[in-house]
Amino acid sequence: MSETNVSTRTSTRARASTNKKPKVNQIPFGIAMFVGIIAFGIYLSTITPKLALFWILGCCFGFILQKSRFCFTASLRDPYLTGSTSVTRAVLIAFAITTIGFTAIKYGAFLRGLPIPGQSYIVPISFATAAGAFLFGIGMVIAGGCASGTLMRVGEGFGMQMLSLLFFVIGS
Repeated sequence: MSETNVSTRTSTRARASTNKKPKVNQIPFGIAMFVGIIAFGIYLSTITPKLALFWILGCCFGFILQKSRFCFTASLRDPYLTGSTSVTRAVLIAFAITTIGFTAIKYGAFLRGLPIPGQSYIVPISFATAAGAFLFGIGMVIAGGCASGTLMRVGEGFGMQMLSLLFFVIGS
């Protein structure tokens, strides 16, 4: 009985390896995309230089997110599911850096006598905040990731994440 299973598995593997599609060279697609990104950046710079800067920074941040597989949901999920804490450490480092940066910006505004940035947006916590946080958490679980993870996967071409992005836009 075991010899039959072994021969069946072997023949299945042999058929699977012969049915593989040949790999497509993606370097020309990458070069075309890079040229398109640069061309669009040049077009944006004719409108205003700030748009070109925002375009380049957005592309760079997107590239970093995609290559690092950065996702806030994964940072909390992975230690429990896989035991990996690398994304969790990256998120904690990002929080530390941004906390220091925002504190420096606010303190600089305070020293100059300017209004403190973001202070007018502070509102008390209410039931609506708790309900929204709960619904957002459910949405992240259904979508399979947070906003940064969804954007990263949209860039990779995942169809379901494109649907999630559509509802992110509608919800905002």
